[in-house]
Amino acid sequence: MNLTTSSDAELKASISHEIAVPVLNSENVLFASNEIDFEFSAFLSPISIGLGFETVFRPIAFLEFSAGTELGSGWNSRFVRGLALNKPSDTFDNDFINKSLKGIVHKEKAGAAFQFDLGAVIPGEWSHVVFRSYHEYYYKAFSAASESESWLWEADDGENRNGTHYYIQNVLGYKMPLIMEFFGFMFEAERSYYDTEKGNLSGENIWNYKASCIMSFRSGESTKFNLISQFRTVRNYTDETEDRDYYRSREINTDKPRKWEFYRIILSMTHEF
Repeated sequence: MNLTTSSDAELKASISHEIAVPVLNSENVLFASNEIDFEFSAFLSPISIGLGFETVFRPIAFLEFSAGTELGSGWNSRFVRGLALNKPSDTFDNDFINKSLKGIVHKEKAGAAFQFDLGAVIPGEWSHVVFRSYHEYYYKAFSAASESESWLWEADDGENRNGTHYYIQNVLGYKMPLIMEFFGFMFEAERSYYDTEKGNLSGENIWNYKASCIMSFRSGESTKFNLISQFRTVRNYTDETEDRDYYRSREINTDKPRKWEFYRIILSMTHEF
């Protein structure tokens, strides 16, 4: 079970169940933990609900392959939007069209990860320097939107469109036999592959980055807390168009297409039953 909140006034609860099936095991350290994991999950927030399924195959200690799907729907409240189309008005403003429970947001993904733990080479409680690099292609879409329409999901900026994305996550950290059991850094990169001329002008397909500092604290055998601070890049638009509310009516600054900003602080609690 996981409960997540953030400085963006985000609140989400999720629960998952994992079934692990050992496969191609041996006493060799590289193959001792080979398995296929089947994970079923569900989430609920004040503006959304959904389900997920993922399969992870670990053929060797430092490599894993995964595939999965997620689907959900949302609703709008008086104070925050969960699901809506985002169309431009005549004055470049956002015109959000309520789509509460009138469609499904779905995501299909496939990924691979390379991971390494120095503790597997140098045994000891204090030798666990860990590294993980995960790469994923995914398709994400809203069933009530066409490929040319933008949409909002879970109170985000409303800059989603149906299409394919590439996502990278790199983590470098240190695991310790202390209450603070992990300290590390995470770098994420993501881009979309929307095929429209207007999207190119507004910079929809440029790379976006996040940099995070992660601290994990253990409370007993089954409860863990994560504290994550994040910075991110956002598109840097021209002076003439940056004040327009509707993002696709803006034009990217080709000399400096992105800029860094503080994003949020995340606090999450995970409890294992």
